[in-house]
Amino acid sequence: MKAILINGSPRKKGHTAALLDKVREGLDAGGSETKTVHLRDFGTFGGCISCLACFVVY
Repeated sequence: MKAILINGSPRKKGHTAALLDKVREGLDAGGSETKTVHLRDFGTFGGCISCLACFVVY
């Protein structure tokens, strides 16, 4: 099985990355081929600034 782990955090060595490392260890132990992708590597990427642009009120 192939698996892609996506880290959407702006921190490459934060808590999300640590959790993904543990998931990757389990998948690798089961014989899976894994790859971790950090969205930060694809351009300027910052964390949430609490602007509420993603929140739509109806």
